[in-house]
Amino acid sequence: MLKKQLIMEAAIELFSKKGIDATSVQQITEHCGISKGAFYLSFKSKDELIFAIIDYFTKNITSNIERSVSNQQTAQGKLAAYFMEIFDVLQKYGDFATVFIKEQHIIDESFIENISFYDDLNNKLLLEIFTELYPENSENLQYDLLVIVKGLLASCGDLIVKNVIEYDLEKLIDSLVEKIEIIAKHGKMTFFTKDMVTSQPSRQPEITKELIIEELQKLTELIQEDTILKESLFILGEEINLETPRRAIIIGMLSILEEESECNWLCYIIKKYYLI
Repeated sequence: MLKKQLIMEAAIELFSKKGIDATSVQQITEHCGISKGAFYLSFKSKDELIFAIIDYFTKNITSNIERSVSNQQTAQGKLAAYFMEIFDVLQKYGDFATVFIKEQHIIDESFIENISFYDDLNNKLLLEIFTELYPENSENLQYDLLVIVKGLLASCGDLIVKNVIEYDLEKLIDSLVEKIEIIAKHGKMTFFTKDMVTSQPSRQPEITKELIIEELQKLTELIQEDTILKESLFILGEEINLETPRRAIIIGMLSILEEESECNWLCYIIKKYYLI
């Protein structure tokens, strides 16, 4: 595990139990067994650490959802996998999310714009699922369905985070998929439009070559000891910078990088960009 990830995992555990404001950098360093100096080599401040945690969450949630959905053979399975990934994160990190929202850390314009980018990517994936699942009605109802799914995620997510009763998660997801199907197949009246549900209607979430190169550089700087991983990133970077990258080389390097959770987001954006 990379030092930054070790610090983030320790911080998440303490933030969830004690609260963000009540947790000091000293407590975080003691919990993960490093010095304060080592902490500040990775993060300039506690606020930067919090931002890194949220960024790490959103990147990994987005890439994990895409991977889980793409592994399913049926459209119903894809929608169920989407729900499962969201609920799995809430089960693991719901306490931290609750504390973060309650204490309202780093809620500024740049933070909102960053979150909106990942939200738009997930919206796009859901709309693709709706088109595959309900081709006869998705064009008219797709944005209503998007709002309904998000509403179900919010209400059921609250139940999962509070964990006040025992429940069968798979049965819950099957029930939600069934309800979406009923609305999609029998719903007639529409209300929501793209402009109403998209954070920036005029802008599609765009994955660029520049974004890929930036992520490659970040990972290369973070990874110090794993020679194979570092060499794979170097080869991948050289290939991507070619005028005509070879897909076979890119796919080969991705097969190595996909074994490391730290590389989830990089693998996701490369696959999206090169349509792999």
